[in-house]
Amino acid sequence: METFYRTYRPKVFQYAMRLVASPSEADDLVQEVFLLLQTRQSEWRGIANVNAWLAKVTLNVARHQWRARKRAARRDTAWGSDAVPTRVPTPLERLEAKRGLRQLEKAIESLRPLYRSVYWLTEVNELPAAEVAVLVGVPPQTVRVQRLRARRQVCQHYQAAVGA
Repeated sequence: METFYRTYRPKVFQYAMRLVASPSEADDLVQEVFLLLQTRQSEWRGIANVNAWLAKVTLNVARHQWRARKRAARRDTAWGSDAVPTRVPTPLERLEAKRGLRQLEKAIESLRPLYRSVYWLTEVNELPAAEVAVLVGVPPQTVRVQRLRARRQVCQHYQAAVGA
């Protein structure tokens, strides 16, 4: 296992850096990947393409961490909202919210299919650009550019709808 770690750690670290924001998070991710491999040695002994397999394991471990963070954030938000009484929106506020939602749906529908997918995954589902890049099959920088262009088109759609 030690030679395996020394051989593949740089590649796993490089892939982890594409997925997370900082070297310390990438180090944590690398440790999690190799701890997982240590506990499941019998499963990976006969893998033909080790690099691709390690990339997939790294992505899965990162996804698990992202989901855990989101669950913790939702849990913290839910606990905080219990203490604050909620205000019931007025009928006018509900109507304005429905109109705004309809405008957003129209704006998203007006986007080109690839921009629509990128916008939906990054803005609505709040997935990081690195994960969206894997899902869509383009480099992360392309995802960032497409997200920016989609945002601009959505803003232009809103401005045209408002008449500004």
